[in-house]
Amino acid sequence: MLRNNVTVIVRTADERTIDACLDSIKDQVEAHNIIVIKEKPFYKAVQKTFELGIKGEKKWTLAIDADLVLLPNAIHIMLDRAEQLDDQLYIYQGFILDKFKCGKRQGGPHLYRTSHLSKALEMLERDNESLRPESNTYKKMGSLGYHVVLDKKIFALHDFFQSYADIYRKAYFHGIKHKGWYTLLPQWIRKSENDMDYKIATLGFIDGYYSEGNSYPSVDQFREKVLYILENRFELLEKEKLVFKNHNLFEHLEKHNISFNKELDILTKKKSLVTKLKNKLFK
Repeated sequence: MLRNNVTVIVRTADERTIDACLDSIKDQVEAHNIIVIKEKPFYKAVQKTFELGIKGEKKWTLAIDADLVLLPNAIHIMLDRAEQLDDQLYIYQGFILDKFKCGKRQGGPHLYRTSHLSKALEMLERDNESLRPESNTYKKMGSLGYHVVLDKKIFALHDFFQSYADIYRKAYFHGIKHKGWYTLLPQWIRKSENDMDYKIATLGFIDGYYSEGNSYPSVDQFREKVLYILENRFELLEKEKLVFKNHNLFEHLEKHNISFNKELDILTKKKSLVTKLKNKLFK
């Protein structure tokens, strides 16, 4: 069975969703094939992922960050699709619904062909300053003739149900890593009227954007600062423990106007006549 031919590495930084993430995986993969790691800085988590994948001796190695909650059957579909690709496949990935991107984007679970991870280890940037040590291996492996495949399927929800401290921290990091996300701030501010998560994210992003930093601060050092900000600017306590069974994943996808079929293919909705005319007349 495909589900027995994969080593799943779950990478956690004490996210509030770790249990929900694991539950969504255990429904799809044998528990003895799942390994949870906690490594920092991030390049060490990637390095450990590759090393454990090689050690596991399964055909596939699947890396999942604990801020993801997988859709039902996502892993089976990923494995089935990857099996249909040639031996030069290095990584197979799809799309996620990202709460703070306010829609779908590339990302989520990273499915690697294990036989290529030794070469990827050689390509890995072991540098605290690197903002993208994992995705940078895609480019390097691609230059050697290995394939990076992005499939237009949706496999998970990202950054939903997180703690306030993690929301601020990650938005701060986005302010350093994804400067272009400033265009999302008007949406965040509008949404913050009904969802405190977006207010916290707005502040975190702005603080990161103007920090003049080119690398992520230490998570441990940062945690104390975040808690101080939450208590003094917002007078907030952390959210209650997440009870995942009370959340409906598909409900969130519907709210963000994402349509998909049972194979998790993202379906493109037909443009209305008004939209077509506007595009034609005002492009």
